[in-house]
Amino acid sequence: MAQQIFCLHIKPSTDLDIVGFSDADWATSIDDRKSIAGQCVFLGDTLISWASRKQKVVSWSSTELEYRALADLAAEVTWIRLLLDELKFSMPRNPVLWCDNLSAKALASNLVMHARSKHIEINVYYICDQVLQNQVTIA
Repeated sequence: MAQQIFCLHIKPSTDLDIVGFSDADWATSIDDRKSIAGQCVFLGDTLISWASRKQKVVSWSSTELEYRALADLAAEVTWIRLLLDELKFSMPRNPVLWCDNLSAKALASNLVMHARSKHIEINVYYICDQVLQNQVTIA
């Protein structure tokens, strides 16, 4: 049997925007109903960061789960931006974070708390602060 070789393909690009993607699978684990969330971050066409992990808490809704995943992605993108800033590498545009959950996107862009979202922990609202400070764009 032939040996499989896996590698990251890094190629030159004039597009050096940061783009992040997050997604989650609600209540995946049948043992404890904790969810799995994943993210990946691209600098131009090159994948520079990725992660997949079981969340530490049980989410009450897919909105909460996707919002937590989006907040984790925002924290990772912030760390990457700070690293690039320290290396004197200026970003042409704000990073764009992609999320496939309409409710999580609305929650990230709207400070108004609704009765159905009050159970989400305060520390997760990091992403909303990033949007308000014009540090990231949610797509």
